[in-house]
Amino acid sequence: MAITIDATVGGASANSYITLSDANAIVEGLVLDDDVSVWDSSNTDNKNRALYTAAVRIDRERFLGARVTDTQALQWPRTGVRKPDTYINTYATGFPFRITTDYFTDTEIPEQVKKVEDGLRKKVQGSALIGMDGTWVIHPQQAVISNSAFTPNEEQIKEAKQQLDFYHEMGGGSMFNPETGEMIDEATAKIALMRVSKAHLAGLVDKEYLDLMAEKSKSITGYDILGS
Repeated sequence: MAITIDATVGGASANSYITLSDANAIVEGLVLDDDVSVWDSSNTDNKNRALYTAAVRIDRERFLGARVTDTQALQWPRTGVRKPDTYINTYATGFPFRITTDYFTDTEIPEQVKKVEDGLRKKVQGSALIGMDGTWVIHPQQAVISNSAFTPNEEQIKEAKQQLDFYHEMGGGSMFNPETGEMIDEATAKIALMRVSKAHLAGLVDKEYLDLMAEKSKSITGYDILGS
């Protein structure tokens, strides 16, 4: 199911600190590298999932101050948090002015938080979209980001299932897929089966379908691709 981003500051249903437009604006200012290229070639759903996952990771941190309301979904905005590097002369402006000048307001998301979210978004997509199958993590909090990156989305699952169904319907071999206009062979079927397997682990594909496709693949290739 596709994710809809809600970046309403202080909102009860907010699930991201920045909108997709905000993220695109940040990326446009970066040097063109592999990560930026991956972002540019990603579809809207993948980008939204990355922003959502980044917000989840950020909210696992411990921040100063307190949340502005009990109903807001995210950790920010917060009250009582002083902005870094914004010391002013309190003798010249008076204490009340220092409070409004030095501290984040109750409707303000720090730029640092926005940039961290965008940076995490790049990391959760980069490895997966260049063909990597997984990653090591050193902290449980990183598992959320990794799982999001390497879990197939709805469109990828649909494509993999179509490839498997057509491949086995034709009895294996190498053939033209009229639905996609691409060639399908044993390697394609193996990649599709691995993708379906990851989707099953995420609870997105029934075990019965996975077992059926694995058995059909074994009958054609002579070996168990999944090693089960």
